[in-house]
This record gives sequence, C-alpha cells and structure tokens, in this order.
Amino acid sequence: MLLSKKIKKNRAFTLVEMLVSLTLFSVVTTIAFTALYRIMEANNKSKTIKLVVNNLNVAMESMTREIRVGYNYCANPPASTCDSNLGSTRIYFKTKDDCDGQYVFYSSEETIKKKVGVKDSAGNCQYPSTETAILGDDVKVKRAKFYIHGSDDHSDYNQPRVLIILRGQATDINMDTIFDIQTTVSQRNPDQ
Repeated sequence: MLLSKKIKKNRAFTLVEMLVSLTLFSVVTTIAFTALYRIMEANNKSKTIKLVVNNLNVAMESMTREIRVGYNYCANPPASTCDSNLGSTRIYFKTKDDCDGQYVFYSSEETIKKKVGVKDSAGNCQYPSTETAILGDDVKVKRAKFYIHGSDDHSDYNQPRVLIILRGQATDINMDTIFDIQTTVSQRNPDQ
C-alpha cells in the first residue's frame, strides 16, 4: 500500500500533455513574433515618412519663401499671358536680390530644380548651365504643377498667387511612400 501511494505522488506529465503545451507555446510565440515584426515594419515606414516630410518641408519652405518675395510671376515668358490655369511645370519670377530682377525659375524632372541668374564681372546677368536640385535623391517627383492666378492684371487689388501641387514617391531601402502636397503662395509685396 505504501508503495502505490509513493507512485501516485511522483506522477509526471505525459508525452501528450507535453506535445500539446509545446504546440500552444509555438503558436503563441509565432503570433508574438509576427506582431513584433509588423511593429518594426511600421516603425521603419514612419521613419521614412518623417524623412520625406522633413525633406519636402525644407524644399517647400525654400520655394514658397522665394516666390512670396518675388513678383511678375509667369508660366511661359515671353507669352502674352502669364497666368496658368492649366498648370505649368515651370515658374519664372523676378526678385530684388538676383541680377537686378532677372528671372529665377523652378522646373520639374523627377525633382524640383532651381536656376538663379548671377552677375558676371562685367555686370551682365548669366545663368549657370546646371540647375540645383532642392530635393534629396530619395524623393522622386512624379508630377509638379504651378498654377498662377492674378499675375496678368496689375490694376486690380488682388495679389497674384501661385498654387503648387507636388506628387511623388519617397524611396527607402525596401519601402516606397507616395505623397501629395499642395500649397498656395501669395505675393508679399503690393502688386507691381
């Protein structure tokens, strides 16, 4: 009798119980690692988006600042009308700081580029042969449009304004993020 009580007290898990618990543990671990992987993937995507947003903010702020203090906006000079209701991939405008009011323009070819006139030693306005990209290599602009309104009529009291629309994608190591940005810039100085 004493021997049978000892056997019952030292009873262990059966093989079936061990297999069931191991299977449950494997399922829970797989679910946990999948969730962790997705969280890490979302974190990488948010870092990419933050990088793109910062890059685009700097570029848009630079463009809007220069356009805001400029005047004589034109989509296709020397056209008879400078307003652009259909949108243009380029904008030309004058500023007080560059070449005594010579044109500065932005264009789009997978990026936003800037070309500024500078005076040479003889005092003539020259444009460099290369354009300066204002966006990083990780941002590709698929579509850039500049809509100019109110630049033709200088007799009204409405300030000329430019609507900028950008669409593109940011590429990180193995992730692409699509973006759409729109902003409106009005001329700071009184209409000239």
